Amino acid sequence: MQTPPVIFSELNAQVTQDLNRLVTAHIPLSFPACDITVFHQKKRVLQGSWGTCEGIAPGPARLWDIASITKLFTTTGILSLCSQGKLLLDTPVGEWVPEFVSTPLRPLEPGQDPHTLEPVPLRIDTQSGMVDARQITLRQLLTHTSGLHAWRALFLSLGQTPPPPDAARPINPVTRTQEALDWMGRIGFRDRPGRSLAYSDLGFMLLGAIASRCAQKPLNECMDEEIFSPLSLMDTGFNPVFSPSNTMPTELDMRWRGRRAWGEVHDENACAMGGISGHAGLFSTANDVAKLGQAWLEGPDSPLQLSPLLYQQATQVQAEDETQKRGLGFMIKAPQNASCGGFFSAQSFGHTGYTGTSLWIDPQAQLVVSCMSNAVYGGRDMKMQSFRQGLHDLLWQSTAAHN
Repeated sequence: MQTPPVIFSELNAQVTQDLNRLVTAHIPLSFPACDITVFHQKKRVLQGSWGTCEGIAPGPARLWDIASITKLFTTTGILSLCSQGKLLLDTPVGEWVPEFVSTPLRPLEPGQDPHTLEPVPLRIDTQSGMVDARQITLRQLLTHTSGLHAWRALFLSLGQTPPPPDAARPINPVTRTQEALDWMGRIGFRDRPGRSLAYSDLGFMLLGAIASRCAQKPLNECMDEEIFSPLSLMDTGFNPVFSPSNTMPTELDMRWRGRRAWGEVHDENACAMGGISGHAGLFSTANDVAKLGQAWLEGPDSPLQLSPLLYQQATQVQAEDETQKRGLGFMIKAPQNASCGGFFSAQSFGHTGYTGTSLWIDPQAQLVVSCMSNAVYGGRDMKMQSFRQGLHDLLWQSTAAHN
């Protein structure tokens, strides 16, 4: 039996009814539960919760595995350190992570499918040869133009499977991260740096390590200092204190863990690293994620105090191909079939998360939409695109008259 929705809305009654109809039509086809927070013109105009999962209803304090939205926090941390003059984007990665260049010349080689673990062939136009890892820069990691593969099964190389989150943890995130960085210095590439655009988890693993080393503290403490504290994000962090009543469950993982991921990061590589990584691992609420989006909407004037130039580069196109556009860390609205729908402006920026999460910011409409869900609860055959597009179209249309 589904829990009735709980909606705080300053949108008109018809829009609220249409939103409720849209979300409930996707339960449980797209996800069993979700939380949505919307800011418009600096004001929170919507906070809604729908559905239920394992007897747990979502709500403003409920924690979600935000998956790759973690990358936006990593991006923010890196750019904050750059704004303070502690990092330079065109510095080679190897200057901060010498492990990455321990074997500097490495081959082009097939990648790996994250679902089947089968090899992914190289691009037809990619020639054989060697890549010099010493050439790769922080900027290329942020724009996904480093030549690194999208994904590799690192978790199979890092020892025993971590125990459930309510058990003692015999693995040490510091040790596991070091092992991961050593591994990163041995793997091959999908392309030469700067030649093509390919979304890469591996690049953001490196960026997390760079942020930590630059700040001279663990990544979770670095993010607290650079992001969580300035924005008063009280419900965001890695490895939350687990209770079945405060965290929404995700996938039943029988391939590796032999249990449902609940209170532990869904991404296997991040989990194997001890739950703390630059590409995935953060848990948060819809409201906290929306507050990050609002800070980026405010730009250099926000408490993040980012350099105007870096803010501009982060939120405008730095690399693109026929299907995607990238700023620094951010997705820029795709030319076709964008997850933020058809009405968000071409200047819109944000990110999606594999577990069913998203954050989109339209600077033209002064609109921030944070959606948290657990779309992988029933498996990886998620059906999120039509919901995401319908949600953003509806919310944009409902606020457009007030711009």
